[in-house]
Amino acid sequence: MAENETLNLKDRHSARWRALMKLVAQRPSVGEVREETVRCLYVAAKNLVELLPLGELLAAAAGDNGPVAEIVARCSIGRDYAQLFERQADRRLTRKQVMRNVFVSALDTFFDQVSFRLAPAENPWTFSSLRNFFGQVKQEGMEDIRQLAAKVASNPHEAPKMPALSEAAKEQRRRQLTDMSLLRE
Repeated sequence: MAENETLNLKDRHSARWRALMKLVAQRPSVGEVREETVRCLYVAAKNLVELLPLGELLAAAAGDNGPVAEIVARCSIGRDYAQLFERQADRRLTRKQVMRNVFVSALDTFFDQVSFRLAPAENPWTFSSLRNFFGQVKQEGMEDIRQLAAKVASNPHEAPKMPALSEAAKEQRRRQLTDMSLLRE
C-alpha cells in the first residue's frame, strides 16, 4: 500500500518535499532543484495511482464522466490531490492537460509553502527571489512535467517509471541522504 499523499509540507508523509526545501535552502542550481522536483512528482504519481481512482478523476475533470465532486467525496486518502482535480476540471482540456495542471498546481502549493518557510529565515532568500527561482524551476521542468502527465493520463492504473538520474543528481541525492538524520524533523 502506498503512503498517503498530502499537500501539507508539515505532514509526516511529505518528507521528500521537506528534503527539497532543505536542498533549496542550500542555494543549489535551478537544474538540481528541477531534477529533485521531478523525482518528487514521480513518487507522488506512483502513490496516487495506488490511492486514487485516477482514471475516473481524469475522465470527470476532462468532462467525459459526470461530476468530479462525487468522485472526490469518495476519496478519503490522497484527498488533497483529489481536490486538485476538482479545481482543474475543464471540459475544454484533455486528460493530459488536466493531469499536467494538477501537477503544476501541486508544485505551486509546495513552492509557496517552501517560500513562506525559507524567506523569513536567516538566509539569503527573499520571498520574491524564491518565487522567481521556483518560476525558473517550473519553466525548465515543464517538459518533464508534461511527459509525466502524459504517462499517467494514458495509463492511470500503472505507476509511471522514473527516468534515470544524471550522475550529478545521483551524487547530490547521496549527499542529501547522508546529511539527513532520521532523528531530526
